[in-house]
Amino acid sequence: MSKLTNYLVDKLGSDKLLHFAFGGYITTCINNILTPINLGWWMLLIYLIGPILVLVLSEIKEHKLDQEVDHRDTLFAMLGSLGIYLTYIISLL
Repeated sequence: MSKLTNYLVDKLGSDKLLHFAFGGYITTCINNILTPINLGWWMLLIYLIGPILVLVLSEIKEHKLDQEVDHRDTLFAMLGSLGIYLTYIISLL
């Protein structure tokens, strides 16, 4: 496992992996907070809040806090966010 981790860090950089991890973490937290609210079919819209929040926070961070804007950081955060939904779908099969 450490070989895989070292390979990913060498190939992508730890910054991209952290964006991926925190994108998934934020989405999971938002979904766990909002899931107990049962709104029928409106729940599908509630599940969009997590990725939208990740997108907005990533763009704010890139433009306000970083010296160089790197949209690949936002891409990796969104991939982490969407990876959460992939695991939800796989768990339903």
